[in-house]
Amino acid sequence: MDKDTVVKQIFKDKTAKDEEYSLEKLSEQIQDTDTINENIISDGIELQIFYDTKTSKLKGEEWKQFKNNEKILVSNFGRVKIHKDFYKAEKNDFDKDGFCIAEQEDVAHMAGYLQLKDWKSNFQSELWNIITEDFIYQLVAEVWLEKDEDGQSNYAGKWDVHHISNNGYDNRPKNLIYLKRGAHCMVHNLYYKNRSKKGANNAGS
Repeated sequence: MDKDTVVKQIFKDKTAKDEEYSLEKLSEQIQDTDTINENIISDGIELQIFYDTKTSKLKGEEWKQFKNNEKILVSNFGRVKIHKDFYKAEKNDFDKDGFCIAEQEDVAHMAGYLQLKDWKSNFQSELWNIITEDFIYQLVAEVWLEKDEDGQSNYAGKWDVHHISNNGYDNRPKNLIYLKRGAHCMVHNLYYKNRSKKGANNAGS
């Protein structure tokens, strides 16, 4: 496996056009962490949408079931709706179908590694028999993306979900791709290698 290895971003149910990236190309898409914040606008979309728990459907937003469970919905904007049956207490903002858009928070302050807010106190334990993933981006990938099983069959390690821009606040499917751990490590290693090279060139100029 080298930097020219091509991997595929595959969308379930053909909800978008599949894309191909070399590992080198993916490394070039990575933003420096110190430039990332939750207010960045991308493609005309305010990424603070994950804080919006009031608007039932945003322009261009679509919802799909998580693991075929009709009581857990995940949108292509990275928002999550959970049915009242999974909440421990009644809330005032359930919609007519009994759903509430779940609050998210950047628990570890890791440039947007978002999780469901206060999940232990907010939700029934049975929810966690269904949602075993830790982060929102993993839920989005599970619903909206497929793994490139054929193209990455020889790569080492388990499957990771990679943020193409490195912006963890942007959990739209178009910003996510499944990579085997070996490929994922190489993408980030190439990024750090190229950044070091740029730093050395700037220092010498």
